[in-house]
Amino acid sequence: MTKTYRKNLRKMFTANVLRLGAIALIIAVGIAVATGIGAVSSQIRSAPEYGSLTREQVLIIGGIADKVELLGNVLPPFFIFISALTALATVTRLVEEERPAFACYKTLGYSNFSIIFRYTAFASVCAVIGCIIGLAVGNFLLRPAIFNVVKIKFDIPDTSGIFLTQGLIWSAAMSAAILLTAFFVSFRQCKEKPAELLRAKSPKAGKKIFLEYMPFLWKKMKFKSKSSLRNIFRFKGRLIMTALSAAGATVMLFVGLGLLASISGSENEKIQDLSGLTDSMNVIAVIVTVCGIALSALVLFNLTNINIEERKREIATLKVLGYKPIETAGFIYRELAILSIIGIALGLPSGYYFVGFLFDYLEFGSLDLIEWYVWIVVTVIAVLSVILADILLYGKINKIEMHKSLKTIE
Repeated sequence: MTKTYRKNLRKMFTANVLRLGAIALIIAVGIAVATGIGAVSSQIRSAPEYGSLTREQVLIIGGIADKVELLGNVLPPFFIFISALTALATVTRLVEEERPAFACYKTLGYSNFSIIFRYTAFASVCAVIGCIIGLAVGNFLLRPAIFNVVKIKFDIPDTSGIFLTQGLIWSAAMSAAILLTAFFVSFRQCKEKPAELLRAKSPKAGKKIFLEYMPFLWKKMKFKSKSSLRNIFRFKGRLIMTALSAAGATVMLFVGLGLLASISGSENEKIQDLSGLTDSMNVIAVIVTVCGIALSALVLFNLTNINIEERKREIATLKVLGYKPIETAGFIYRELAILSIIGIALGLPSGYYFVGFLFDYLEFGSLDLIEWYVWIVVTVIAVLSVILADILLYGKINKIEMHKSLKTIE
C-alpha cells in the first residue's frame, strides 16, 4: 500500500470514530450475553462433585446447567441479529458517503481489492474491538455473577479457567456477518464507473403515501407531521431497519422483565424448591434486561446518528430558512419517535409470545404470572432510550453549518 493510501485510510477511521465506537459496543453487548450465559453451563458441568452433595442436589445442579445451556442457545441469536442489522446500516451509509473516494481510487488505478479493503478493514476493527470487549465482560463479569449464585447455594467448589467456547463461536459468526456485509456493499459500489461515482446520487422522488388517500385525516395534519411521514415512507430501507432494531431491543427488554416477573410471582412449589435455579434465573433475567436497555440505547443512538448524517443538507437548509434549533431538531426527532413507536408496537407482542416460547422450551415459568406493569415498564424504558439518543445528538444537529445547504447535488 502507498503512503497516501495508508494516510487516507487513517483519516477515514478518524472521521468515523463515533460510528466505530457505537458498532463495537453494540457487538460487545451481544457477545457478552452469549459468552456469559454459555460459559456458566460449561463451568457448572466442569465443577468436581464432592461427596458432601446429595444425589438430589447433583440432579438439581445438572438441571440448572441444562436450563442455562438452553438459554445460551436461544438468546444470543437475537442480540447478534440486531447487532448485524445495525452494522449493515452503518457500513452501507459509510460506503455511500465515500462514492467520490471510490471514483478517485479507480481512476488512479487501484484494484477493487484495495478499495474494498478500506471498508472490510473498518468492519474488522469494529468486530475485533467489540468481540474482545464482549468476551472479557461475558467471561469475567457476567459468568461469575451467575455462577456464584449456584456456587453459594450448593457449596460447589470454584473451577479455575476461562470458558470461551460458545463466546468464540458467536464472535466468529458476528465477525463473518459484518465482514461479508462490508464486502458486498463495497463490491457493489466498485461495479459503477468513476464518472457515475463522482455524481452524488439523486434523492428519491417523493410519492404519495397511503394516508394521503384519506383526506379526512391528511388535511387535519400540520405541515411538519406531513413532512415527517413522507420522509419515513420515502426511505423504506431505513424504516424497516429502524423499526426492526427497535422491535428487537424491545423483545429483549420484555424477555428480561418477563422472566423476573414470572419468577418473583411464581407459586409453583416445585419451582420454589429449586431455589438455586430460581436465583440463577433471576440473575440471568437482570443481565438480559440491562443488556437489552444498553442495546436499545446504542442502536437508537447509532441509527439517529446515521439519519442526521443523511440529512445534513436538509437540516442546513432549514437553518437558512430561519427555523430555530429545537424546530430543526424536531424534524429528526419526530421521525425517530414515529419509527420507534412502530418498533415498540411490534416488539411488545413479539416479546410476550417469545417469553411464552421460552417458558415452554425451558419448562419453567408461566405467562399468567406476567403482570400488566411489565408492558408499561418495557414501553417506558424503550421511550427513555429514544429520549436519551435525542439528547446526546442534539449538539451534533446544532453544529451543522448552514453554508452546506448551498451545495447542490445535480
